[in-house]
Amino acid sequence: MNQLSSKVQFYRSMAMMYDAGLPLSKALAQRHPHPLRKICRGMSEGIDKNGSTMSEQMRSYPWFFTNLECRLVKAGELTGGLDVIFKSLAEWFETRKKLNSRIISGMAYPALLFHFAAFAIPFISFLLGKASIAGTILQIAIFLCPPYLFLLSYLVFTKFKHLFNMDPPLFLSRMALNVPVFGKLFRKMDYARFFGVFSLALDAGLNIKDSINLGADACRNRYIRYIFLQTAGKIDEENCTFTEAFSSFIPPGENGSMEISMIETGEQSGKIPDAARHVASVYQFEAEETLNLVANLVPKIVYIIIVIYMAFTILSFWSQLWGQQNIGPLN
Repeated sequence: MNQLSSKVQFYRSMAMMYDAGLPLSKALAQRHPHPLRKICRGMSEGIDKNGSTMSEQMRSYPWFFTNLECRLVKAGELTGGLDVIFKSLAEWFETRKKLNSRIISGMAYPALLFHFAAFAIPFISFLLGKASIAGTILQIAIFLCPPYLFLLSYLVFTKFKHLFNMDPPLFLSRMALNVPVFGKLFRKMDYARFFGVFSLALDAGLNIKDSINLGADACRNRYIRYIFLQTAGKIDEENCTFTEAFSSFIPPGENGSMEISMIETGEQSGKIPDAARHVASVYQFEAEETLNLVANLVPKIVYIIIVIYMAFTILSFWSQLWGQQNIGPLN
C-alpha cells in the first residue's frame, strides 16, 4: 500500500474510532496499514507515557506526517473537532490519490511509446548497418538514462526533502510556469493544492494568515508559493481581504480570474471555505483536462519523431547505395 492510500485508510479509521469514543492512544494502537503500524504504536506509547498530544507525537515523524497534518490535528485538539479534521484529511488525501492516479494513467501510454522509440530508433540504425551492437546498446542507454535519473532524483528529493532546503531558484520556478502546456498544468495543480488546503485550514478554525501559509506549503512551485506567502504578509500588514492582497501579486494577465471572483464572493457571503473548495475542484478538473491533452499530444509527437527518423534513415541508406552504384562503373 502506498503512502497516500495508507493515509486515507488511517484517517478514516481514526475518525470512526474517535466518533465511537475510543481514546486516541487506544485508537492509535489498533492495527493500522503497514507503513503506519510501527509509527502509530510509537505515538500511542508517547501519548500514554509522556502525556503529550497526538500532534506533538506526529512531529516526531517528519518524514511521514507533513506540517499540514500536524497543524490541522493541533487545531482539532484545541477546538475539540478532531473527528472533522480526520474526515477532512481523509478526503484531502483521497483527492490527491485520485489526481496522482490520473497522472500515472494519463502518462502510461506516452511512457510506453517513449520506451518503444528508445529501442526502435537505434535498432533501425543497426539493421541498416549504420551502428554496431555496442553502439546500438549505447544509444538505447543514452535515450533511457535521463528520464530514469530524473525519476530517481525526484524520489530521493521527495523522501529527504524534510532534511534539506532544496528549492530551485525563484526565477527558474517562474520560468517553469511559462513552459507551453506544462506551465499551465503546474499552475493549475498548485492552485488546486493551495485552495484545497486553504479551505481545510479555515474549516479547522485557523485564521486566514495561517491558512494561507499552510496552503502555500502545499504548493510544489516555489514562485507560486512565494506569491501566496506575500499575500499572507500583505493581509497581516494592511488588514485587507484575501482578494485585495492576492490581486497585487498575481501576473497581470490573471487579474479578474476565476479564483479572484469566487473568493471575493465567499468573502462577501461569509463562506470563504466553501468558495475555496469550489475553486480547488475547478482547478483539479482543469488540471485533469490538461493531463488528457498532454496524454494525447505526447504520443503524436513521438510518432512524428519516429516516422521522420525512419524516413530520413531509409532515404539516407538508399542515397548512399545509389551513390555507390553510380561511382562503381567509373572505377
